[in-house]
Amino acid sequence: MATSPDLGAEADRPLWCRLAPATVRLWREAAVVGAVVGTVVWVAAAEVFVAGSRFGDHTRTVSAAGCGVLIAGCGLLVSTAPRRRASWRYRIREGRLEVRSGALWSRSRLIDLDRITSISTSAGPRRRRLGLVRVVVRCGGSLDQLVIPGVEPHAVALLHEGVGLV
Repeated sequence: MATSPDLGAEADRPLWCRLAPATVRLWREAAVVGAVVGTVVWVAAAEVFVAGSRFGDHTRTVSAAGCGVLIAGCGLLVSTAPRRRASWRYRIREGRLEVRSGALWSRSRLIDLDRITSISTSAGPRRRRLGLVRVVVRCGGSLDQLVIPGVEPHAVALLHEGVGLV
Protein backbone atom coordinates (compact mmCIF):
# COMPACT_ATOMS: atom_id res chain seq x y z
CA MET A 1 0.00 0.00 0.00
CA ALA A 2 1.23 3.46 -0.80
CA THR A 3 1.98 6.12 1.76
CA SER A 4 2.05 9.86 1.32
CA PRO A 5 5.37 11.56 2.20
CA ASP A 6 4.02 15.10 2.39
CA LEU A 7 1.49 14.59 5.16
CA GLY A 8 3.91 14.94 8.09
CA ALA A 9 2.61 12.80 10.95
CA GLU A 10 0.14 11.12 8.59
CA ALA A 11 2.99 9.76 6.45
CA ASP A 12 2.99 6.41 8.25
CA ARG A 13 -0.68 5.82 7.52
CA PRO A 14 -1.54 3.94 4.32
CA LEU A 15 -3.82 5.76 1.93
CA TRP A 16 -7.27 4.41 1.24
CA CYS A 17 -7.72 2.31 -1.89
CA ARG A 18 -10.92 2.94 -3.84
CA LEU A 19 -13.00 0.82 -6.16
CA ALA A 20 -12.15 1.01 -9.85
CA PRO A 21 -13.99 3.73 -11.85
CA ALA A 22 -15.49 1.06 -14.13
CA THR A 23 -17.56 -0.14 -11.15
CA VAL A 24 -19.97 2.74 -11.82
CA ARG A 25 -20.64 1.42 -15.32
CA LEU A 26 -21.08 -2.12 -13.98
CA TRP A 27 -23.68 -0.98 -11.43
CA ARG A 28 -25.48 1.20 -13.99
CA GLU A 29 -25.73 -1.66 -16.46
CA ALA A 30 -27.08 -3.95 -13.73
CA ALA A 31 -29.73 -1.36 -12.79
CA VAL A 32 -30.89 -0.94 -16.40
CA VAL A 33 -31.02 -4.70 -17.03
CA GLY A 34 -32.93 -5.21 -13.78
CA ALA A 35 -35.43 -2.49 -14.69
CA VAL A 36 -35.99 -3.88 -18.20
CA VAL A 37 -36.48 -7.45 -16.94
CA GLY A 38 -38.69 -6.26 -14.08
CA THR A 39 -40.84 -4.16 -16.41
CA VAL A 40 -41.28 -7.03 -18.88
CA VAL A 41 -42.27 -9.45 -16.10
CA TRP A 42 -44.61 -6.86 -14.54
CA VAL A 43 -46.37 -6.15 -17.86
CA ALA A 44 -46.63 -9.85 -18.76
CA ALA A 45 -48.11 -10.69 -15.34
CA ALA A 46 -50.59 -7.80 -15.64
CA GLU A 47 -51.68 -8.89 -19.11
CA VAL A 48 -52.26 -12.45 -17.88
CA PHE A 49 -54.31 -11.04 -15.01
CA VAL A 50 -56.27 -8.73 -17.35
CA ALA A 51 -57.16 -11.65 -19.63
CA GLY A 52 -58.92 -13.46 -16.78
CA SER A 53 -60.27 -10.42 -14.96
CA ARG A 54 -63.27 -8.16 -15.16
CA PHE A 55 -61.15 -5.19 -14.03
CA GLY A 56 -59.43 -4.68 -17.42
CA ASP A 57 -58.77 -0.94 -17.58
CA HIS A 58 -58.07 -0.59 -13.88
CA THR A 59 -55.47 -3.36 -14.05
CA ARG A 60 -53.76 -1.67 -17.00
CA THR A 61 -53.53 1.55 -14.96
CA VAL A 62 -51.95 -0.32 -12.05
CA SER A 63 -49.58 -2.02 -14.52
CA ALA A 64 -48.52 1.34 -15.95
CA ALA A 65 -47.98 2.71 -12.43
CA GLY A 66 -45.86 -0.32 -11.55
CA CYS A 67 -43.73 0.17 -14.66
CA GLY A 68 -43.27 3.80 -13.69
CA VAL A 69 -42.06 2.80 -10.23
CA LEU A 70 -39.59 0.30 -11.72
CA ILE A 71 -38.23 2.85 -14.18
CA ALA A 72 -37.94 5.51 -11.44
CA GLY A 73 -36.06 3.00 -9.25
CA CYS A 74 -33.69 2.32 -12.13
CA GLY A 75 -33.10 6.04 -12.55
CA LEU A 76 -32.31 6.35 -8.85
CA LEU A 77 -29.83 3.47 -8.96
CA VAL A 78 -28.17 4.81 -12.11
CA SER A 79 -27.83 8.31 -10.69
CA THR A 80 -26.44 7.19 -7.30
CA ALA A 81 -23.82 4.76 -8.68
CA PRO A 82 -20.95 7.32 -8.53
CA ARG A 83 -21.79 8.13 -4.91
CA ARG A 84 -21.91 4.41 -4.01
CA ARG A 85 -18.48 3.90 -5.59
CA ALA A 86 -17.04 6.89 -3.73
CA SER A 87 -18.25 5.47 -0.42
CA TRP A 88 -16.24 2.23 -0.79
CA ARG A 89 -12.64 2.21 0.47
CA TYR A 90 -10.19 -0.25 1.99
CA ARG A 91 -6.67 -0.30 3.42
CA ILE A 92 -4.26 -2.41 5.42
CA ARG A 93 -3.21 -0.66 8.61
CA GLU A 94 -1.82 -1.77 11.97
CA GLY A 95 -2.21 -5.47 11.22
CA ARG A 96 -5.81 -5.17 10.06
CA LEU A 97 -7.74 -5.00 6.84
CA GLU A 98 -10.17 -2.10 7.15
CA VAL A 99 -13.09 -1.76 4.74
CA ARG A 100 -15.61 1.08 4.78
CA SER A 101 -18.69 1.44 2.62
CA GLY A 102 -22.15 2.94 2.53
CA ALA A 103 -23.57 5.98 0.81
CA LEU A 104 -26.55 6.31 3.16
CA TRP A 105 -25.73 3.94 6.02
CA SER A 106 -22.04 3.84 6.84
CA ARG A 107 -20.48 0.45 7.46
CA SER A 108 -16.97 -0.26 8.74
CA ARG A 109 -15.35 -3.69 9.02
CA LEU A 110 -11.98 -4.56 10.55
CA ILE A 111 -10.36 -7.96 10.12
CA ASP A 112 -7.10 -8.94 11.78
CA LEU A 113 -4.63 -10.06 9.11
CA ASP A 114 -3.75 -13.24 11.01
CA ARG A 115 -7.42 -14.34 10.81
CA ILE A 116 -7.54 -14.09 7.01
CA THR A 117 -7.32 -17.57 5.49
CA SER A 118 -7.86 -16.79 1.82
CA ILE A 119 -8.47 -14.10 -0.72
CA SER A 120 -10.29 -15.25 -3.83
CA THR A 121 -11.46 -13.42 -6.93
CA SER A 122 -14.22 -13.97 -9.41
CA ALA A 123 -15.20 -12.20 -12.61
CA GLY A 124 -18.19 -12.91 -14.80
CA PRO A 125 -18.41 -11.79 -18.43
CA ARG A 126 -19.45 -8.21 -17.63
CA ARG A 127 -16.71 -7.75 -15.02
CA ARG A 128 -14.08 -9.23 -17.36
CA ARG A 129 -15.17 -6.88 -20.15
CA LEU A 130 -14.69 -3.92 -17.79
CA GLY A 131 -11.40 -5.25 -16.36
CA LEU A 132 -12.77 -5.80 -12.85
CA VAL A 133 -12.82 -8.61 -10.31
CA ARG A 134 -14.89 -9.30 -7.22
CA VAL A 135 -12.68 -9.98 -4.19
CA VAL A 136 -13.83 -12.30 -1.40
CA VAL A 137 -11.82 -12.31 1.85
CA ARG A 138 -12.47 -15.33 4.07
CA CYS A 139 -11.57 -15.61 7.73
CA GLY A 140 -10.68 -18.70 9.73
CA GLY A 141 -12.99 -19.79 12.51
CA SER A 142 -16.13 -18.25 11.06
CA LEU A 143 -18.43 -18.40 8.10
CA ASP A 144 -18.08 -14.67 7.57
CA GLN A 145 -16.66 -13.32 4.39
CA LEU A 146 -15.97 -9.83 3.19
CA VAL A 147 -16.75 -8.91 -0.42
CA ILE A 148 -15.17 -5.97 -2.24
CA PRO A 149 -17.18 -5.62 -5.48
CA GLY A 150 -15.10 -3.78 -8.11
CA VAL A 151 -11.33 -4.08 -7.89
CA GLU A 152 -8.77 -3.98 -10.68
CA PRO A 153 -6.55 -7.11 -10.91
CA HIS A 154 -3.30 -5.26 -10.10
CA ALA A 155 -4.88 -3.98 -6.86
CA VAL A 156 -5.63 -7.58 -5.87
CA ALA A 157 -1.92 -8.38 -6.13
CA LEU A 158 -1.16 -5.47 -3.77
CA LEU A 159 -3.85 -6.73 -1.39
CA HIS A 160 -2.27 -10.21 -1.42
CA GLU A 161 1.12 -8.70 -0.60
CA GLY A 162 -0.27 -6.54 2.20
CA VAL A 163 -2.08 -9.45 3.80
CA GLY A 164 0.93 -11.74 3.40
CA LEU A 165 -0.76 -14.48 1.36
CA VAL A 166 1.65 -14.24 -1.59
